[in-house]
Amino acid sequence: MPDAIILCGGAGLRLRAVIGSAPKAMADIAGRPFLELLFRQLSRYGFERAILAVGHQKDMIQSRFGDRAFGVNLAYSVESGPLGTGGALRKAAVLVESEHALVMNGDSYTDADLGRVVADYDEAKADACVVIAPADGRADCGSVLVDTNGRISSFKEKNGLVAAYLNAGIYMLSRQILHEIPEGLEVSLEQQLLPQWLGQGRHVRAFVCHRKCLDIGTPERYLTAQQALANVEAETSCSTYDPAFRANHTRRMKSDPTTGILRANLEGSLDVHRRLMDACLPALTAAADTMLVAYRTGHKALFFGNGGSAADAQHLAAEFVGRYLRKRKPLPALALNANTSAITAISNDYGYERVFARQLEGLASPGDVAVGISTSGKSPSVIEALICARHLGLRTIGLTGASGGVLRDLVDVLVAVPSEETPRIQECHILVGHALCDAVEQVLADRGVASQPL
Repeated sequence: MPDAIILCGGAGLRLRAVIGSAPKAMADIAGRPFLELLFRQLSRYGFERAILAVGHQKDMIQSRFGDRAFGVNLAYSVESGPLGTGGALRKAAVLVESEHALVMNGDSYTDADLGRVVADYDEAKADACVVIAPADGRADCGSVLVDTNGRISSFKEKNGLVAAYLNAGIYMLSRQILHEIPEGLEVSLEQQLLPQWLGQGRHVRAFVCHRKCLDIGTPERYLTAQQALANVEAETSCSTYDPAFRANHTRRMKSDPTTGILRANLEGSLDVHRRLMDACLPALTAAADTMLVAYRTGHKALFFGNGGSAADAQHLAAEFVGRYLRKRKPLPALALNANTSAITAISNDYGYERVFARQLEGLASPGDVAVGISTSGKSPSVIEALICARHLGLRTIGLTGASGGVLRDLVDVLVAVPSEETPRIQECHILVGHALCDAVEQVLADRGVASQPL
């Protein structure tokens, strides 16, 4: 994939009342800087390198992200004075290593399929490409008119008129056209360069995006973004992982993106694992203590979940009954999703929502531990089982993703992985389970409760 340039030198004067002196790109969105959303988006689509065009409070950005973030290598183009969006691009152009570059505004998020943006630009052999979104009534965003061939025919930035489409703040530009921008001058990409290129007859392609398109340019829109972007990874289209698209895209691109995709997955997983300790260690300690109390008093653990979480439930129950690393006495544990006869019979007679709750009613005793696993925290059968577990006098543990979902209010201990991406949550759930096994196994062995082998 080509290099990306993120324009993040803005001072955010209109946002001072809500974000203080921080640059707009570092504005907090649900506990994380806005820039993180853009890095994660680039990483999902296999981008490996981004150049940050920084100015105001540049040290805040550099100290936070360093030279690599979420699988994306970072370089910095530092502006000593105002250059405008066009001047900032010209300064950053000397750091671009690819023949073309994806350009993103550092204060807007558009859920565009960036892989297709690159492919469409490449196939059209355009001089430039602008991602646009259907107009939503905003009059302070760039207005765009498009002809029947998908070419932009008119582009006016923040002119107060309402047009059919709005500029979404993502572009594809060749390195050549970047170097044509006057060097060292304050110039606007939106107000000067794009209209100029159209006047010269350049082929400026439109890429229409019908998905989420937000910016944080005003206090009102910033507050809207707080909610709209809080779980944006979970809501993102799964086309990133569509094998058919990836196979087709690979054929169309000059460079094979496979390595980038794999690296993005690995780096994304490592990032969540790094944050897991800070986010979950207190809850994980409480979960281990809960299980230790149960086992010391002669009780058992009952695991349950659906899909991949069902596999985790079986895996962890097996670790407790068998062993994790030490030879020891078996610790009683059951996976309620393993008995297919019980599952099908209960589902047929009572409905699938009761599939785990019914088994708890027959198998559980007060003092046992119920461990419900749901990446979303919204699985009806897991919710029903945890409600039942509380009525039966069981201790309850929930393994979920960042939001916690409904499970948050149903369990004694919630281990919420700091991610909304299902694969990342699942990867952390098995790590959490292994850590629980190890802690319980070692503590019980040290105190002579489970130290003897069979």
